[in-house]
Amino acid sequence: MATILLVNPDSVQAWFYQQELEDRGFIVHVATTTPQALSLLKAVKPNLIILDSGPPGSAGVHSLAKRLSHVADAPVILNASAMCVDEEVCRQHGWEPAARVLKSSDTSSLVSAISRLLQGSRPNADARY
Repeated sequence: MATILLVNPDSVQAWFYQQELEDRGFIVHVATTTPQALSLLKAVKPNLIILDSGPPGSAGVHSLAKRLSHVADAPVILNASAMCVDEEVCRQHGWEPAARVLKSSDTSSLVSAISRLLQGSRPNADARY
């Protein structure tokens, strides 16, 4: 089964997504800080990375995403709460995720994006699930 690195500073949200994804058979490692994410990236070598967008307009998450995407062979999904803001910030920082998913308690869109990316079908980063 695929290994996922979930990066989310909110431990409650991280726990929720971890439970949902583990229930679907994924192995999930959670990082709540940038140092944890970079450490787990080296130790775990995930097949896929899910990155929380953080507060709208947050540039830090995009800097981390750019670093992760350069050192990892794994695609990055941006789990975002505000698509329009995140798209603009991505462009400003010169980084595009493999997919963007609107943050929701209904994880079907996230699971769909994970499945597509793990099967090697990398949709346009602007595609919305």
